[in-house]
Amino acid sequence: MFQDPYTYSQVMLSGGPAGLYVIESPFSGDEYEYNVLTVTTGHVAGPYYAFVSAMQPPPALAYDGSVAFGSQASAPLTFLPAQAYAAAADTTIPGSDNWVRVPNGNKYVYIRAVTPASSSAFVSIQFRFLPVRVIPGRSVTVPDVAEQQYNEARADKVIERLEMDIEKGDKGAVPYGRLS
Repeated sequence: MFQDPYTYSQVMLSGGPAGLYVIESPFSGDEYEYNVLTVTTGHVAGPYYAFVSAMQPPPALAYDGSVAFGSQASAPLTFLPAQAYAAAADTTIPGSDNWVRVPNGNKYVYIRAVTPASSSAFVSIQFRFLPVRVIPGRSVTVPDVAEQQYNEARADKVIERLEMDIEKGDKGAVPYGRLS
């Protein structure tokens, strides 16, 4: 029987009229992912768009051909780190099947809703986290009986470093045992 190792959050819904929205992850740490489950649109006719990103707040994009991302001469090697969703009025579309890692300990997922006037778009998101299941063993400390051996080993390493400095021609290095 397969047991899923992940811990999942509850499904979170965010959105509304055109604007930028933020969902904060319920998990702490920096090893978690999010998944867009659905995008739901309002009743007013017109195009609905949702842009979702954990890297940065996505800008409002124009679909009139004035903005380009990719390798065109006007914008070489640029991209927008976001998922884009488009839907007709009064529909619910499924999100992605891919889990996207939230980078660098950022606790937020940003949603940009682009809607017609007096309407809304909503995005449902779920987070998952892979908890560490291995409990580390006891830390190893130096026993008191071996302290003299470690001191001698450390002294030998210091001598080796000084001799390497002398061989390189370091004028400030003093050979071990000589003060002249």
